[in-house]
Amino acid sequence: MPISANRWEVVTPSKFEWEQEALDFIRQRGPDTILHAWSNFEFTSSQGAIYEVDLLLLTTGGLYLIEIKSRPGRIEGDATNWIWDGRILDNPVILANRKAKALKGLIERQLDKSRQITIPWVSELVFLSNAGTRAQLPADVMSKVYQREQLIAALSPGGPLITRERRPVDRRAEAALVKAIKDAGVRASRKALQAGDYTLEKLIDEGPGYQDFLAHHVSLKQVVRRVRQFSVARASSLGEREMVLRAARRDFTLLEGVNHPGILRPVDFTDNDYGAALIFEYDETALRLDKWLTQHKDADAKTRTAIWRQIADALRYAHSRRILHRALSPLSVLVYPNGQVKLMNWHTGARQEGTTGTVHVEELVESKAAVYLAPESLKAPDQASPAADVFSLGCIGFLLFSGRPPAADFLQLQALLRQHQALSLARVVDGTDADIDSLIELCTHPNPIERIPLDEFFNFLPDIEEKFAPQVEASPNPICLHVGWS
Repeated sequence: MPISANRWEVVTPSKFEWEQEALDFIRQRGPDTILHAWSNFEFTSSQGAIYEVDLLLLTTGGLYLIEIKSRPGRIEGDATNWIWDGRILDNPVILANRKAKALKGLIERQLDKSRQITIPWVSELVFLSNAGTRAQLPADVMSKVYQREQLIAALSPGGPLITRERRPVDRRAEAALVKAIKDAGVRASRKALQAGDYTLEKLIDEGPGYQDFLAHHVSLKQVVRRVRQFSVARASSLGEREMVLRAARRDFTLLEGVNHPGILRPVDFTDNDYGAALIFEYDETALRLDKWLTQHKDADAKTRTAIWRQIADALRYAHSRRILHRALSPLSVLVYPNGQVKLMNWHTGARQEGTTGTVHVEELVESKAAVYLAPESLKAPDQASPAADVFSLGCIGFLLFSGRPPAADFLQLQALLRQHQALSLARVVDGTDADIDSLIELCTHPNPIERIPLDEFFNFLPDIEEKFAPQVEASPNPICLHVGWS
C-alpha cells in the first residue's frame, strides 16, 4: 500500500524523470516502518554549507538520508572513488555522510530546546535505482549501498535498517522529530543561487569552509565556470567568519598578476548572501591528481615524472613571485587529458616577508590532504618557507611512484619522520629506482633547513627522466656498410 500523502512530504517537485521514478518506487513499495518522508529539499549546515537531499526517511529504526543514483552500467572502485563505466567520480556515500552529519547537528539543536527525546540514528544510504546497474564494490562499501529489492527488504520489519536502533522511534518521538526537522530549516530547493553573473548548479567538490559548484552564466548559457563558494555560518563568531572570508580574498589577491600555465587562478571575485565566491575556468575533463592516479593505474614512470616536473615548475614560478602554497597535496593538483598540470587551492597561501597567510591552516585543509603537509605548516604556519612546499612536492612524488599516500594520517606521518628522518619509497616498494628514492628523501626531511632547495631539485630530474626516455637504436652508417666496416 503506498505511503499516504500526510506521511510523504514533497518539499520540491522533482525535475528529473529518473529521480521521480526512484521516489515513486519507494513510496509505492515502502513498508509501514516508514513513519515520514521528505523528498527533494535543501538546508544550510551550521558551518554555512548548502546541501540538497534527495530523500529523508524517518523510520522506526532511525533516520536515513538517501542519495539517489540512477545511471545504468557497471560500478567498481573503493571507499574513496567509484569507476562507473570508465567514468571516475567520488564515492557518493562520502557526500551523503557529510549531509547526514550536518543535518543531525541541526536536528539535535532543535531537540535540545524541547528536551523531549534523544535523536536516533541518522545514517546515509545510496540507492542505485536503475535495474541495469551492476555494482561490484567491496563489502564495506556495499554496506551503505542498496539496489531496489535490497532497499525494500532492509527497511521492512526485521530488516537490518530497522533492527539496529536500540530505542525504536515511537509516536512521541516521531512527533518531536517531525517538528525538529521542520524547525531545522528544511526548505524547498532554490532554483537560482547566484554568485555574480553565474547561477550555481551541481555541487562538484567541497572542502573545509567552501563548496565548488558547476555554474552557468545567466545570459551566456554556453559559458560554464567552476564557482568556489566560501560560506560562513550565520551562528559562527565574527572571528571565524573573517577567517573564511580572508581565505577567499587571499586566493584572489595572492595570484593577482600571476600568469603561468601550471597555476589555476580565479578570474573573478564576488560577494553574495552566503559569503564570498571565486570564479574559475572549468574543464570537465580535468581530474584531481588522486582521481587521475585511480583512473590511470598503469601510467608509466615517464608520465609520472612529467607530472612531478610540472608541479615543481609551477612551484618554482610561484616562489619567484614570493608566493607560498603551504598546503600542496593531490587535492590541489588538476591533470588535464593533454598532460597539462595546474595547481589550485591557494587560499592557504602567503607571501614571503610580506602579506601574511592564515595561521589556521589546519582549519582550511581536509584531513586526507594533511599527510602531504610539512610539519611546520600545521605547527607553525606563520614560519613556513619555500621548504614547506618542497616537502609537499616530495610527498606527492611518494604518491606518484608508490600509488599510496605517505601515511594514513598526520600523526602517523610525524611518527615516520621521527623514526626514519625522511620518507623512503624503498621501504614500501620493491625495485624502487634509487635516484627517485633519494630525491624524495632529500625533499622530506623533517627539518626545513635540511631539505633540498627547489632549484637543486631540477638538477636531479634529468638523470631520472633519461632512464625512462624511449630508447632509439642508432641506424647503421651507410658509408660504413659500403666499405665493410662494422
